[in-house]
Amino acid sequence: MIPKCADFAEIKEAYNIATMILWSKEEAEIYDYWQMRSQDERGAIEYSFLEGERKGKLEGKIEELLEGIGVALEVKYGDEGTALMGRVKDIGIIEALEGFKELLKTSASVGELKVFLGRYGSLPTS
Repeated sequence: MIPKCADFAEIKEAYNIATMILWSKEEAEIYDYWQMRSQDERGAIEYSFLEGERKGKLEGKIEELLEGIGVALEVKYGDEGTALMGRVKDIGIIEALEGFKELLKTSASVGELKVFLGRYGSLPTS
């Protein structure tokens, strides 16, 4: 039991340690079990946070690429180019979007772009 006058975290910790010495083996095992569960939950929460952060960065990168590709398609090919944006959005792979962006810089026709997009699903090339 911790006295009310033990208002510092260090003193409370010392009282807790002293109390733990009096525990039975079973009580100590139960305590250890719940400490491990608590640590597992903290780890799961931290992992979820990091995974969410990673996914957010990937989604941001994809959105950035799509925005740039959309502008380039409109400027270079007008309505015929912007008509491809629905298919470009379906790609969803950063490396493929970057490849499409590079092709867009050097392409001479929308047909070349359609051939590229055809690799990622059914799209007529005519």
